Amino acid sequence: MNTLDGRWDRAERAHVERMTRVSAVGSVGRVRDRLTTILAETGADELMLTAHIYDHGARLRSFELASEAMRGANQPGRQEAVSA
Repeated sequence: MNTLDGRWDRAERAHVERMTRVSAVGSVGRVRDRLTTILAETGADELMLTAHIYDHGARLRSFELASEAMRGANQPGRQEAVSA
């Protein structure tokens, strides 16, 4: 497995970890699980999503998939499903 160990310093690693700690990447199921975790950890009642994808069609598809994931994202104890 390729890693950045030995290629970045502690400050760079800390910055990347801070910037990606609320990222959700992968299949719809994996994103759903990650968004559910983020909601549980933060207590947020809404999320703002962004996608740094140059191709407009691919970016729209990414948001469609995120919407699908959000429809199933539920936090234990929440009364209603999270709306996209």
